[in-house]
Amino acid sequence: MRETWRRLADLLSTRKGAGTLLMTVAASVALGVVPNILESWTPNVWLLYTAFVIGVTGVLTGWSMTRDRGLGILLALYPTSPSDTRAMAMRNAARDQHAALLVLDRGQLWPSDHTPVMSPEQITLLGRLIDARCAEVLSAGADLADVGLYPLMSLQDGYRLGQALQSLGGGPTIAHYSPTAEQVVPGIRLHGTLRHAPTPVSQALAAAALRPPTDPLIIHNPAIGPGHPGHQRLALIVRLAGRDQMIGQARHVAETGNPLLPDGRPTGYFFDPDDRTAHTTPCGAVVIIEADGNIPEDLNHFAAITTHIRAQWHTARNTWSAETGIPAEGLLFFNGPLTLAIALGWSLNDGPPTFVAHTLPERGGG
Repeated sequence: MRETWRRLADLLSTRKGAGTLLMTVAASVALGVVPNILESWTPNVWLLYTAFVIGVTGVLTGWSMTRDRGLGILLALYPTSPSDTRAMAMRNAARDQHAALLVLDRGQLWPSDHTPVMSPEQITLLGRLIDARCAEVLSAGADLADVGLYPLMSLQDGYRLGQALQSLGGGPTIAHYSPTAEQVVPGIRLHGTLRHAPTPVSQALAAAALRPPTDPLIIHNPAIGPGHPGHQRLALIVRLAGRDQMIGQARHVAETGNPLLPDGRPTGYFFDPDDRTAHTTPCGAVVIIEADGNIPEDLNHFAAITTHIRAQWHTARNTWSAETGIPAEGLLFFNGPLTLAIALGWSLNDGPPTFVAHTLPERGGG
């Protein structure tokens, strides 16, 4: 008997058990006062109505506590310390916000690998694992909106993971750690609308968060002309966080192909993880998209900025391809929230630019 009471106490201490108890009590209250509401027209009838409303509210609250809260997927793809605030917040949110938790830990999946950039095979495997779990959620009759990704990874790996995900039409919600609020909030959902043209509403949100586009949109590199092997190359430079100097450094690397500044200091960008001073072919032109201060950290603004960048990139790429007579080859220099890096990798599915890796911040922004 004592064991039975202990198990009951354990059940009621859980969210689901407490919700079931609340629904039972609230339903009894609501159903018990209905006959009185119909039969009694006394001055105290509003007390009965109030009790009924409270009972119904209790039933709905209990239902919300017992419903399946979906799946959280924690992507622990870089080493963290116990004092890492962002990592701790992501881990706690992934555990607390969902009924089930899947942890994909790079140290457990590839314990002997310590390279700064994950291999294409590793990225592809992560994408397939996530897609498979999303397929299981759908087959169980649930919604992918109840699947949350909690990424701890570099910007370049996040962008490439977004490219690897194959869920079409809709996918998981990517969590975002807000340094301002010091908490994890919903960042963006990988929905099919991210691959569509911006709406008037999303255009207005993006315009309020970003600086006006340059005029002209495509800035030519005077050192690279027709016949040069880099003439068809087009750099997309996106600064949504960090210092203003990121634009100048990224433009220098794009226009010279040299990851070192003129005085020999590193910019942090690299094209070869084994030789971070290695040069690449310079770009014939650049496109710059820049935030106007701190961007609002919410689902609507993140989605609006993603569709805006996608639209600007497609316009610039098509224009540059027509001008050079050769399909444009894109490079992406990005600094901003990791959430948006993943979303851009997913939404730029048609002629995507190649992400240029950077050593700082190794773990990505926001």
